[in-house]
Amino acid sequence: PTSVATSQSGRGGNFALGYTGEGGNDASPDTTQPLWARAMECVRRQVEGCHGTHLGSLLSHSLGGGTGSGLGTRLVEEIRDAYPKSPLLVASVLPISSGENPMQCYNVLLALSSLQELADGVLLYENDSLLSSAEAVSKASSSSTQGVGPAAGEAN
Repeated sequence: PTSVATSQSGRGGNFALGYTGEGGNDASPDTTQPLWARAMECVRRQVEGCHGTHLGSLLSHSLGGGTGSGLGTRLVEEIRDAYPKSPLLVASVLPISSGENPMQCYNVLLALSSLQELADGVLLYENDSLLSSAEAVSKASSSSTQGVGPAAGEAN
């Protein structure tokens, strides 16, 4: 697909590696550009496909790891530079508070300090709250199917 930019590895949970595009093993003979540049080429193609009716951009990403925080922030910066008059909304997800990555607090801090200056709006979601909501819905749906035969209670 022409609207997909991929990489073979992450950015080691490091904001700086995600922001600069270094640290990944995605340099193949046909791809010498960093991941953010390839992603921006996809964005450019999508905007051009709007034929002058581009109404804005929405970027959704996580903030805990290096790819989400660093690359996400770099993309917001590049989109703002390329389309300065276009509205830019960012939906960011905070990492789980128990933490998988010791750098996640720094990643969040660095990303949010840039996002609040670059984006027209930042929707901030707490991963812990989203997880609690999902668990509550899951419990409610499983309790509503208890006592029902396997045909109605299980999806195949």
